[in-house]
Order: sequence, then C-alpha cells, then structure tokens
Amino acid sequence: FGCIPIVSTVSSISQYVSADFGYLLPHCTGAEVVKALRHFTTLNIEELRDKSESARRLAQLFTYERYLDRIRQEVFKIQ
Repeated sequence: FGCIPIVSTVSSISQYVSADFGYLLPHCTGAEVVKALRHFTTLNIEELRDKSESARRLAQLFTYERYLDRIRQEVFKIQ
C-alpha cells in the first residue's frame, strides 16, 4: 500500500528491512519512533516515493500465494 516500514530489530526482520526502504529502530521505544518519524520529515518527496516503491516490491515477496508456492515446491516437490 506504499507504507514505509518502521520496525524494531526483533527476530530476523533486519534481514529484510533496510535503510533503503524503511527504518530500523535500534531500540523499540517511543523516543526511537519519534526519531524515525522526524527522519522521514527530512526527506524530499522523491526519496519518500523511492522508499515506498522499494518497500512495496519487498512486500510482494511475502504474499500468501508465494508462501503456498514455496510449500508446494520445497515441501511437496510440486513444480
């Protein structure tokens, strides 16, 4: 939907979300969220659009359809 992710580094999320299209919170606190939001106010509209488009492309890797395809291919060996 064009949302730019602001996420904590919990679990493996930092393997997917990077500064190219999101914001990784070093600590999940209110102050860090405010810092992230302030960061985005410093970007111009083109930078925001680029980050948004990159995030949208990444999200397409995590659809239900792709999940089912991987189960079919990797678990059941159905091509």
